[in-house]
Amino acid sequence: MLQPMLFDSGLETDEQKDVKQALALALIALGMFSKALEVIRSQEPELDRMEIQFAFNYGMALWGDGGQLVREPFQRVVELKAPDDSTPNYLQCVSLSHWVCGDATTAREYAAAAQQEMSRRRGSEFSCWRYLRVPAAEFAQDVSEMLDLIGGDDSVKPRFLSQPDRRAAV
Repeated sequence: MLQPMLFDSGLETDEQKDVKQALALALIALGMFSKALEVIRSQEPELDRMEIQFAFNYGMALWGDGGQLVREPFQRVVELKAPDDSTPNYLQCVSLSHWVCGDATTAREYAAAAQQEMSRRRGSEFSCWRYLRVPAAEFAQDVSEMLDLIGGDDSVKPRFLSQPDRRAAV
């Protein structure tokens, strides 16, 4: 549904960027990591010029595509983080980024802030652990699993990496 919008010449630049962001999220959720990488690179091919949300999702798509963490996209997230954004998803993403960059202490602080902020909200929130919008209890579970990973449990992996292949649904 979103792919044809990429070629809509009537869309403003910001609207095209929003379409690419939504498409990248959907492709990662579907396990279509290489296609997500293509969409993100079509927005900005140079990592050092990517906006924070594209840099984060680029790092996550690389992780899914190659099975290995690549530090540079997450370093870009840490460099660009905005101190005034306190949404649970944002805090969760920054937490994971700090962990990838080797700062477990700050990662734990952001994870705790994500849990605390989510406890104040009703409804659901997008979780980068699953690449899905989830209810508060599942978001808390995701952050708890992240904390296990941050604490050194290498057997813990984000759920979006282990979901069954959902490409048939496309």
